Amino acid sequence: MLENLRNVFGLEYQDVIWQSLFSIICQKLWKQKNLRIFQGIHSDAINIIQAAWWIPPLTGSIKLNVDGACNPSSGLASSAVVARDEHGRWF
Repeated sequence: MLENLRNVFGLEYQDVIWQSLFSIICQKLWKQKNLRIFQGIHSDAINIIQAAWWIPPLTGSIKLNVDGACNPSSGLASSAVVARDEHGRWF
């Protein structure tokens, strides 16, 4: 896993930052595995990988990606927001 995060093989895809893409694909594969195990929902791996690509906003716009999670038993919750422009620059 650490070798993949370090991109020791020099893998590239257009202007996508490899560490971001690798972690997004891992998260999506983990989520799909849980959907298959706990809800019986099946999906093809290629669909999961294609869904990992970030789609930029219109020129002059900012795109917000939001996610959150909560633990009902403890009452704890967390959320995160990422803002990027059409070039993928972080705010």
